[in-house]
Amino acid sequence: MADRRPPLWVRALATVIPRLPAGRYWAIHQLRHARTPPFMMRLPARLGGFLYECDLRDSVAREVCYTGGYEPQETAIASHLLRAGDVFVDVGANWGYFSLAAAHRVGPGGRVVAFEPEPRLYRMLSANIAANGIRMIAAHQCAVAAGAGEIAFAAFQPDEGNWGVSHAVASDVAADFTTPTVALDAALDAAAIDAVSLVKIDVEGGEADVLSGMRSGLASGRYRHVLLECHPALLAERGETAGGCIDLLRGAGYRVWIIAHSADAHRRAASGTTSLREMIGPYTDGAALGAWPHVLAVAPGVPDPV
Repeated sequence: MADRRPPLWVRALATVIPRLPAGRYWAIHQLRHARTPPFMMRLPARLGGFLYECDLRDSVAREVCYTGGYEPQETAIASHLLRAGDVFVDVGANWGYFSLAAAHRVGPGGRVVAFEPEPRLYRMLSANIAANGIRMIAAHQCAVAAGAGEIAFAAFQPDEGNWGVSHAVASDVAADFTTPTVALDAALDAAAIDAVSLVKIDVEGGEADVLSGMRSGLASGRYRHVLLECHPALLAERGETAGGCIDLLRGAGYRVWIIAHSADAHRRAASGTTSLREMIGPYTDGAALGAWPHVLAVAPGVPDPV
């Protein structure tokens, strides 16, 4: 790995930026123009210190590189909920940020199951797992959906910033790649996994399909916690809504909490100046969901997170 170490200027900025009293994300955005070949960076010790392939063209990798984390609210929630020996399922794993961090939390006695359909991201995910010799992560190159089949995807463009925007498209639309699909209930049955402590779902408009493939497990409380990111515009293209996804969870008896995702909430979570109680609030009928809802659903009989 010696020839793939981060450049000195990257290491310096990764030390300075988290200490800035303000303007961290502005600085990171400006640094999108600074290009260097991909290198191997480490997650901070609190997330396991694992190596990951960092390509600074990707906004997610850039944020993790310069701040030490991504989606700090969800990172804090996952860290709070996961314990040694638990099972974590990562639906839409990207290059593995949450999978790597979860592997640190669940330890050698736990299990992480990661699904990523995009071929380039799956290669990075697999390479990151191999670079760290992590044996408790099982990675699958397929999309999680309502059932077994095949689906077409429009893929991200590397120079456009966010590598997590690949999404399913109608079969009559020109696609960049196709991938097999699997229902999560069936995939976990095949892996002999019963109880799941936390499943994270980030699938760019495929949320309703994923939840449909979890109906049996949701009804039985197989999934203790569901961390769901909704994409209303992409859901609408498929005739679905974020509210409909929440209704499916509530219909199975899950209690739903809305995660605060304002710019201020994000900054406070990233700086560690807020508590879990301040990050989430119970969902009520008719509550405004906003343009990019993130929710935590808790199974019947499982204690509230705060």
